[in-house]
Amino acid sequence: MTRLLLASDFDGTLAPLQTDPTRVTIDPQAYALLKEAAETRAVEVAVISGRDLGDLRERTAGLRCWLSGSHGHEIMSPAGELIQEGVAWSGSLDPDWEARARAAGLRLEPKRFGVGLHWRDVPGIDEAHPLIGEFESWAGGHGLSLVRGRCVVEAAIGGASKETVLKILLERTGAPRLLYAGDDLTDFPALEFAASQGRGWLISSAERPEESPPGVERVKSREELLKRFREELDAIRV
Repeated sequence: MTRLLLASDFDGTLAPLQTDPTRVTIDPQAYALLKEAAETRAVEVAVISGRDLGDLRERTAGLRCWLSGSHGHEIMSPAGELIQEGVAWSGSLDPDWEARARAAGLRLEPKRFGVGLHWRDVPGIDEAHPLIGEFESWAGGHGLSLVRGRCVVEAAIGGASKETVLKILLERTGAPRLLYAGDDLTDFPALEFAASQGRGWLISSAERPEESPPGVERVKSREELLKRFREELDAIRV
């Protein structure tokens, strides 16, 4: 019988953030611990990300776990069964705006359910830059929801969330206890829900100094987070 659902965000939590999101790889120690957890009786593992499911699957290859991509639009079982798949976005950006954005050094990330706009390590660009304001206005005019993160904003089809994924997985697995870790605003609702069902951890960051959601614990590093995961795994084996 499943006793524990161990779930986590990917970028910034299991994997160090990179200027180029295509270069991100999972932390080897995090991978080893999740692999061990997935092979532990009574434990289910899940990785929940804003990345497309196919992208996330490649970056977690070899882990037998639940995967959710696109902030919850896609969910795949450990056996590879697709249990949720939304309708993909078929729109496009304004070519003139896109040309100006690329000229300014902004990075565009096409996704199945929208498009991400990144400005990590781009000189002179922050959340208040006019190009980002134009992107957000364009998204609103096309019925897309905005998902803001650390040096990134994503315009995507709405109706999905990491919190909803956790609720679905709890029902699917029957786990009475939930653990979830994240590092950004997109994780806050999921973290607060996890705290009500077990424990939630937010990795501290100078880029995201906001207070934690109610009941959520802050950890200073990925190493400290993995230590907490280890403690929970050891306790489940007793």
